[in-house]
Amino acid sequence: MKKVAHLFLTLFVPNKTYFVALLFGALGVFSFAPFHFSPVILISIIGLFFLWFQAKSRFEATKIGLWFGFGFFGLGVSWLFSSIYIYSGVLLPVAIVLTFLFILFLSLFIALSGWIVQYFKQTERPGFTFVLLFPAVWVAGELLRSSIFGGYPFLLLGNTHIETWLAGYAPVLGVWGVSWA
Repeated sequence: MKKVAHLFLTLFVPNKTYFVALLFGALGVFSFAPFHFSPVILISIIGLFFLWFQAKSRFEATKIGLWFGFGFFGLGVSWLFSSIYIYSGVLLPVAIVLTFLFILFLSLFIALSGWIVQYFKQTERPGFTFVLLFPAVWVAGELLRSSIFGGYPFLLLGNTHIETWLAGYAPVLGVWGVSWA
């Protein structure tokens, strides 16, 4: 039990790399409505890609993904706090805890993606990992997040490309195909 508590606490110890991951995650939100600045998502994902490539272990890649998710979902679902607190009449501490737990839950999908990518990076084919596996794992995480427990199909990367040349692929490939592209 002591080991699990220590492991959980080390996830939340910030350093420069995790702060950069948090910023990359928060930056990615500006490609969604109402901003619609779609090139920002490329900077955000390439930044995450670079941080995962620099990670020394699977646990570090998992933490980078978790902090990226905190920035991405923390800013992206900030409206959820006001919905819980103002419209449902829940006490402020309860609304804060519920919002944090929801953001943590969503961030776990990106953290898991980081663990998987780092696992395959340590094989003899790291190029394959980052060219084909990275988008496939990301989209698998989006699919899982969109379907598990009723799903949360918001903040999907394919939605950021509705005003770009990739929009033409959406009727054929769907939002996840555009996310993969």
